[in-house]
Amino acid sequence: MASLLSTRTTWRILGMAGWFGVRGIGSLYYLMYAIQHGLPENLAVELIHLTLVVVTLSIVVHGISVKPMMSRLWRRRVDV
Repeated sequence: MASLLSTRTTWRILGMAGWFGVRGIGSLYYLMYAIQHGLPENLAVELIHLTLVVVTLSIVVHGISVKPMMSRLWRRRVDV
């Protein structure tokens, strides 16, 4: 979302980009980076579990919300 602020993108599209933007792969990347740079094993295992739960919940929430949000976005775009 922040990268689009200097463009002429509408606030509705910015909001959608912010909500559905890339998150999961970034979380996994930073987790693997920390592990590769000496994160203690017991903490790494705990963070792996936490990260996988958060990414899974994100997929579920975004999967449930995508259709209603897109319908609302397109309905309002037609009205404007």
